[in-house]
Amino acid sequence: MLEELVQLHRAGRLDEAEAGYRRLLDEHPDDAEVLHLLGILRGQRGDLSEALKLVQRASELDPTNAACQHTLGEMHLAEGRFEEAAQAYDQARQLNPNLAAAHAGLGQVALLRGDADAAESHFKVALRADENDVQALTGLGNVAQVHGDSQRALQLLTQAAELAPDDPLIQTSYAQAMLDQ
Repeated sequence: MLEELVQLHRAGRLDEAEAGYRRLLDEHPDDAEVLHLLGILRGQRGDLSEALKLVQRASELDPTNAACQHTLGEMHLAEGRFEEAAQAYDQARQLNPNLAAAHAGLGQVALLRGDADAAESHFKVALRADENDVQALTGLGNVAQVHGDSQRALQLLTQAAELAPDDPLIQTSYAQAMLDQ
């Protein structure tokens, strides 16, 4: 049943997926995986407050879930709460040192804090874990922009844009690199 709901979620059939997740939670209110998935869905729908509560509850129930910690990091980052985001990403990284997204999240926080060198280091670790991590490629491209290396920035951002052609943030960074070139 859960796999079917995940497929609905991935297909963008959010009403059906949400109704199913809520039915599962009625039967098993402490199911951390379902709480996490419903939190992601609520975040996609713009209800960050409920999303955060759901994912925090999932995290309390399953404190060893690196993906859940990563989601917390993403949500805190979306709210501009850099310290909480960094803590959640770091917890995810400790739970799963090979989770590229946790390293990329730490890089993003460092870049937003103005520490391009720390950001670059985190993004490189993320790429070693997953050579196609678009967040890390975009981050390294943005770091190259900060360092004035527009050729390298364009190379990295082109690769990210090809991997994620529908991501507006990546496309914006790519367009800026093209303009700078």
